[in-house]
Amino acid sequence: MAATEKPRRVPTSRLIEVFVALGMLALLAAILFPTFATSREKARQTSCIANMKELALAIEMFARDNEGRLPGTVTWEDDIMPYVKNEHPFECPTRPRREKGGYAINPLVAGKKVEEIAEPATTVLLYEVDEHGQPVFPHNDGANFAFVDGHVKWFSKRDAPEGIRSTGYIPPERNYGLAARLKLAYEATIEVWVENVYQAVLQAEAAVRKCGGFLLSSQLEARHERAHANLIVKVPTPEVGNCINALGALGFVASRQITGEDLTQRYVSATREIGTKQERRERLGEMVEGMKSDKQRVAAEQELGQVEAQTDDLAGTVYDVDYRVTLATITATLLETEPDREPVQPNIVNSFRAAGGSLWSLLLRLGSVAAWLIVFAPLWGTAIILAYALRRRVRREGE
Repeated sequence: MAATEKPRRVPTSRLIEVFVALGMLALLAAILFPTFATSREKARQTSCIANMKELALAIEMFARDNEGRLPGTVTWEDDIMPYVKNEHPFECPTRPRREKGGYAINPLVAGKKVEEIAEPATTVLLYEVDEHGQPVFPHNDGANFAFVDGHVKWFSKRDAPEGIRSTGYIPPERNYGLAARLKLAYEATIEVWVENVYQAVLQAEAAVRKCGGFLLSSQLEARHERAHANLIVKVPTPEVGNCINALGALGFVASRQITGEDLTQRYVSATREIGTKQERRERLGEMVEGMKSDKQRVAAEQELGQVEAQTDDLAGTVYDVDYRVTLATITATLLETEPDREPVQPNIVNSFRAAGGSLWSLLLRLGSVAAWLIVFAPLWGTAIILAYALRRRVRREGE
């Protein structure tokens, strides 16, 4: 009688190899999937750049047809729609406009003529925003920016252009149905602690000139242990936010304030009163010429002189409003850090911030790997358990 053959078994070593291979594949998937996600976002970033280039070209064509003037802050999308002809370029592939915002035009250049922009290659034209109009960085912790000269470039969040890092202060373009244009005057104060007050004064004066402003007074005192300087400057009203940011970058901002005053009613009243006085002056002039009585002529001439003086005062009021609305006043105080206080070193602070950003990025990557390991835990966990069980069985059979 033939001996009964035992059923063939798959070698235990072969099963262990299969399970180990599956575990390795799961580990590789956990490592590579974040890379695939980064590559996918890179492709979306490239598509977003193409959209912004198309929008920048449309804005350039609009400016050519409107005496070189750029579209307005609120109406820019409607203004360039005839040149784009569809809404696709307005939607970022990562963030559809109908869901989470889209693109925005820089309010500091909107409505201006291109020839008035001194540095078009470094002046932001378009940037990415969320549903609240705030700058966002959706592409691998960065965002795309279009510039006035038409080129588009990606920047990381840390190296984003200064053009969008404003204080949030933007002079309104709308008149709200009250006047031809609102007359708003602004004043700002800022106190900055610096390490070297002498150098900070020179840097502050250069920053003011770069913003298109000028220096009214500069006073520096170093007779005490803590040197300080007081600067009073005038800058164009739309540049208040940028100038405040530039002064704050000199050191540690201890305080900062921007206040505005609505002079629209005062301006409108003075303008209307000037028109009334001019009409009265013309009538008095005609009366003086036609009067035969010297007494009446003298009285009319006196009244005419009073009207002219009142008209001059009203004209001075209108000029004062225009001056205050056109040029904002910034009072800057620069204080040297106390001798027993650790000096402010923005460069070191930025270095720590950069190191912290890199560490956070590494932690996010490790967290992503851990998440994928958890997702594939049933697979490689089962493989390990089966391998351990097979190993014990082999040992028992060997015994």
